Amino acid sequence: MMPESMKGENRLSSEWKIIILVVANLANGDFRSVRGLLDSAKKLRIEATELYEIILQSYLFLGYPKAIEGLRALRESHPRFKPPERVELNDRSTTEWRRRGENLCRIVYGSNYERLRQTISALSPDLDDWMVWEGYGKVLSRNGVQPELRELCTCAALVVTGDFVQLHSHMRGAIHTGATIGMLREILQSLDGIALSDRLRRADDILAHVSRKAGEDA
Repeated sequence: MMPESMKGENRLSSEWKIIILVVANLANGDFRSVRGLLDSAKKLRIEATELYEIILQSYLFLGYPKAIEGLRALRESHPRFKPPERVELNDRSTTEWRRRGENLCRIVYGSNYERLRQTISALSPDLDDWMVWEGYGKVLSRNGVQPELRELCTCAALVVTGDFVQLHSHMRGAIHTGATIGMLREILQSLDGIALSDRLRRADDILAHVSRKAGEDA
């Protein structure tokens, strides 16, 4: 049975919902459903670039194997699509990625940004550096997809994988980048039958906490 707080108004466009479901099924390893959703996306004339960008970013949260399978499925469903040219790795590009990464990471984490950096740096200075310039700079701040859609897709993936500490952070990040509590509720509704039921219940508790905090911060 769906938790009460998951019931709400539809605030996601049909296009965004399909993109989010692509990521959720990719996280679940259900590549047949991924292919079906990509075919539906083609019929709705969803931009292949958006699909490409969202699948590409999934390596940060799901690993290279699933990102590769998702890109393979995209090539099968959109054979005419050509990925953008590779950005060369050099001093100029890494400096730009670091600048973009710091800006986006500050937006996503808000007042918790400095604490996040200190926490990750204490665990591993290398990981702290990579998180900023690679994760947020090189990948998540790329053109082609709105930041809130990237965050919503990340939330869907993290519900399926059961990574709840990260889920809490990215639910807040989704709000900070312009998404709504209603959008997050609808994502949880759409994951019924994809994510394990205990993970959905836990995600609903986290969303309730995020919703209360959002009200307090307003």
